[in-house]
Amino acid sequence: MRKYCVVVFSVWLFVTGAIGLQAAELLPAPPSFWLSNLERERFDSRTQVEPYLVSFFFVGCVPCLEEIPTLYRLREQHFPNTPLLFISPLREDTPERIGRFADQLQVPHSFFYADRFGQVARKFFPGQQQLRFPTLFLLDSQRVRLRSYVLDEVTQTRLIRELNSVYSE
Repeated sequence: MRKYCVVVFSVWLFVTGAIGLQAAELLPAPPSFWLSNLERERFDSRTQVEPYLVSFFFVGCVPCLEEIPTLYRLREQHFPNTPLLFISPLREDTPERIGRFADQLQVPHSFFYADRFGQVARKFFPGQQQLRFPTLFLLDSQRVRLRSYVLDEVTQTRLIRELNSVYSE
């Protein structure tokens, strides 16, 4: 029984990984945007040469409570020079609310951005009425390298592999 479970799980990982990689390759070029974080430092995607991470969240997002600190620690351990942007596209998420949320999660304010009018989110999710939270993107100047709706072990491994491949080129 255990051997059967291992085989089924391995096939599942292969299929979901292949589908995820294929989906990332089919995504359009990354959108251009600029945004200031809670500390009023500006990020401009048009000037970004190296890969960067964008994670859409909102203050009341339960899965985000786990994902944001995990993604922050993963970045600090494996690729500390990669920009990481936690973007809330909700009008209700004021900079003050986001700041308290960042303090609760023990993640520096410099990683949090308020997209109060949803302009950046509309560029990432064109034509969609509802957004899925959390949603993680790994982008570079040419393409979307990864998109994921969950930061599980498989996604973390893919993220590290993608970034290692970029930095080893």
